Amino acid sequence: MYLASTLKAIAINGCDDPDAPGPDFKRGHGLFNAASSVLLVDEDFSVGRGSQIKEFDLSPNGSVEWLVEVDSSTPLSITTAWTDPAGTGQGLVGTPDIQTQALINNIDIKMENLETGQILLPWVLDPDLDNETQAVREQAAQPGVDSINNVERISLSAPTSGIYKVTVTHSGGIAGNAAPSLQTVSVVSTNAVPLIPLIESIQVSPAKDSFILSYLSDPGAYYDVETSTTLQTGSWSKVGEAFATSDDNSVTVNLTAGAGASKRFLRLKRSQ
Repeated sequence: MYLASTLKAIAINGCDDPDAPGPDFKRGHGLFNAASSVLLVDEDFSVGRGSQIKEFDLSPNGSVEWLVEVDSSTPLSITTAWTDPAGTGQGLVGTPDIQTQALINNIDIKMENLETGQILLPWVLDPDLDNETQAVREQAAQPGVDSINNVERISLSAPTSGIYKVTVTHSGGIAGNAAPSLQTVSVVSTNAVPLIPLIESIQVSPAKDSFILSYLSDPGAYYDVETSTTLQTGSWSKVGEAFATSDDNSVTVNLTAGAGASKRFLRLKRSQ
């Protein structure tokens, strides 16, 4: 079952935006599109659980990054959301706008095109809390660093094809607010398909009946650990499961069949 922040991110990521690109103070991130949300859930199942819809934890000042492939023929959208811990009350309705930032945990997301070096940042609006002018609040959103909201979205209608690095960072807290803490983060994406995981090392027990598999992966992804002694079609069998809690992971797997085989092949397969 998805977290509330994940459902929120799914809804925002697939919305229709009839105005200027990015959010605005009139329609927010746009108009909810149920069909787009359902297609996103279907894509996550098709590619593999946790590939397009992710949930993982970040400690203060912690960061994760992973590589994705982007196609120029399809709009790009990636959204992160989190349920921030309760902060100080904001006062009664009708009081002046509170100008102090309310976040406890400040999460930031960005993307980098590894070929061109282009940096993509989330949309940011100017709330103009000092003057509260309509003219400023009607200005179109601009890409930037957001330390106000608990939702951040990057989107491009015509992205450049290529390999991009996604970075999600727990930037700590806001001065004067409660101390930052471990935060569960939701990240959902359209047209940002993670690359295959990379097995770094395999440490086998002396009896060859268990092993520790270390691998690089996009965080929040689920895998089946499979093994074969022949590499023949149909010879692969599931011997364990793995969940990528970060970008650098390890899992211990016990072998219940074929222990002590003279040779063994291993692979990670995204699970549904």
